[in-house]
Amino acid sequence: MKTSISFCGAMLAFVLFCFNPWMSGAVAQHDHPHAAPTATAADPVYSGPMHPEVTGKKGDMCSKCGMALVAPKDAPVAGTAMYCCAMHPDAMGAKDAKCPKCGMAMTTAMYCCPMHPETMGAKDAKCAHCGMAMTQPAALYACPMHPTMTGAKGAKCSQCGMAMTEVKATATATHACSMHPEVNGKAGDKCSKCGMALSPVKGK
Repeated sequence: MKTSISFCGAMLAFVLFCFNPWMSGAVAQHDHPHAAPTATAADPVYSGPMHPEVTGKKGDMCSKCGMALVAPKDAPVAGTAMYCCAMHPDAMGAKDAKCPKCGMAMTTAMYCCPMHPETMGAKDAKCAHCGMAMTQPAALYACPMHPTMTGAKGAKCSQCGMAMTEVKATATATHACSMHPEVNGKAGDKCSKCGMALSPVKGK
């Protein structure tokens, strides 16, 4: 007798639980996929230290060389020609970069000897090695690990001692990922986030 009463009580409790409007509503409200929190502010765009056209977020890797993407402040200096400060010719860098000594923008273009590109000076200055006039713009070099450290060909980075490599001009991106528009590049490149081929950007 006690067993049948216990069984009936258990069945009654089960029925009340299943058909109770409040409980069914609570279960229905909880039975949905939790949405991921929405970011309130845009994350800064990171780029490849050797391939600035490859962009992404912090922690992403460059799809071309595998190096970690760097913050905008550490991105390579765009452009190939080297400039110097009008007041301090020994302070060199990209055009409009600030002189570390006086804060002026570097606007005086540096030239080099066609035969000895490591020898630089003002346009038409004579090369100390062969006497030829310096006629071609001197290429800008930067450290692969510390892109803000710039100098001439053969110079060493003062932070890590690595030889500086030539900074190539950054081409305008003509293609972007349809799923991740912030990832851009040129025809034939693939998205570093999803692997899709980049599509042409409208107007390019």
